[in-house]
Amino acid sequence: MEFNADGFGVKDTQAQGSTLARSTQYHRGPRNRVDAITDPYGRRTELAYDASGNVTHSTELAGTPQARQSAKVTYGGPYNQPTLLEDRLGNTTVLQYDGVGDLRTITDPEKRDTALTYTAAGQIKTVADMSGATSEYSYRNGELVATKDAEGRTGKQFLDTAGRPTAVTDAAGSLTTFTYDALNQTRKVTDPLGQETAFGYDENGNRTTLTDARQNTTRWEYDQADRAKSATDPLGARALFTYDAAGRLSQATSRSGKIAIAEYDLLGRMTN
Repeated sequence: MEFNADGFGVKDTQAQGSTLARSTQYHRGPRNRVDAITDPYGRRTELAYDASGNVTHSTELAGTPQARQSAKVTYGGPYNQPTLLEDRLGNTTVLQYDGVGDLRTITDPEKRDTALTYTAAGQIKTVADMSGATSEYSYRNGELVATKDAEGRTGKQFLDTAGRPTAVTDAAGSLTTFTYDALNQTRKVTDPLGQETAFGYDENGNRTTLTDARQNTTRWEYDQADRAKSATDPLGARALFTYDAAGRLSQATSRSGKIAIAEYDLLGRMTN
């Protein structure tokens, strides 16, 4: 990565120094905001901002006959939130909030309203469309424990005394269960078909194995600083990771043997 005098990234080159080198450029304005991005193939995307510094829209393939603009976003209210979305055809969606910044009403381009209510803790309680069809959400100790859709179908999440999900049922009644060890680590997940995925850990809590329902196992090894040093897939293909004296990733070797090298400047920023 190359930086300007203010320390902001302006050019990111992958595979630097090789015939495969490709650069992405970030064009910054007086406030160091990214005004445009040019990808390795010369395709330019321009960004537009409002007076508060919010991105209002972008233009892909800028400067070409194929240029296309994204939806426009207008911000407002005391919390500077999106209040109006306008697509490329001029269709608008209006968002309205209450005094504490919770989204209360969404009005789509057909003037159909969706209304939201909240619990005292600020979590979504109900979502209702203009026909009155309502989805409901229930919580316990701040955790979602049950849902009911507009057709009355329910889903539930069962929590243990530590607040961990031990079982989840969806609207169709399918059950997924979770098992933990004494260290709060997920040991087993059983899907609605009774198929199990098992997890293993080392003494420091790093995940060392993942075994799926077909008994395929992926394995990880760690160094003394608990950094992943290898990952081996079920077929035995191995990826390797090495680190520099500062603990930063310095080299990664993929399972196919490809090597990527990371370099850093004096400020610790990745330059390659």
